[in-house]
Amino acid sequence: MTRIRKLALRISEFVVRHASPGCKEWAEGLSRETAAIESDWSALSWALGSIRIVLHRREAPLRSLDKISSVTWSFIESQRFAGMVGWLYMLLFGLQYAFSFITAKNGEAYTGSALVVFSMLSLGICSFVEQRRLDALRTTDSRDDVLIYKSELERSRDLPRSPRGRLILIAVLILLVGALLAQHGRATVDPSACYFFLTMSLIFSKRRANRRRLEQLEALLAEKS
Repeated sequence: MTRIRKLALRISEFVVRHASPGCKEWAEGLSRETAAIESDWSALSWALGSIRIVLHRREAPLRSLDKISSVTWSFIESQRFAGMVGWLYMLLFGLQYAFSFITAKNGEAYTGSALVVFSMLSLGICSFVEQRRLDALRTTDSRDDVLIYKSELERSRDLPRSPRGRLILIAVLILLVGALLAQHGRATVDPSACYFFLTMSLIFSKRRANRRRLEQLEALLAEKS
């Protein structure tokens, strides 16, 4: 076996080892393709192309309802943790612009900082209400874990069309306008705002993953019935 072939196989093994649970089968399939390719250089090129799988983070497919209880409450806890991190960020971000509001030297910066603080308060209230709702789920005496999980996945899917989703969208738009005004109308990049919008993009990426998980759950429930 040539060194090129050995390198290709080692790369494939690395990808399989570090692939997320939901991408494991994908990585294993590409690894088999690498081993089957006759040309060493083509195999190396194929293996290098498979490295992108490591960047995809997906949960393992839902294949059975046997462990649905642990899956459900792991999901609930992840939602609560994300909410607490978001709450902390909104607090810090809001304090930053509250200070800008106090030290503003013109009406544009004053108005912009006020809008950002208002949007952070609105988002903070949404986050607080959501945390209380998730806490209430944990203390429910009689509960059906399957129905709770399905309901939470449907809630994630329907977020953009819900009143809460519209409120979040309006608050984000106010945030964008306020951040621009607070910088005196200059199209400069605020690192905090960049981080916020990156967080929002991750939220919507998670929503797509939840939609796939809902489809899997509905298929299992259809088989059971």
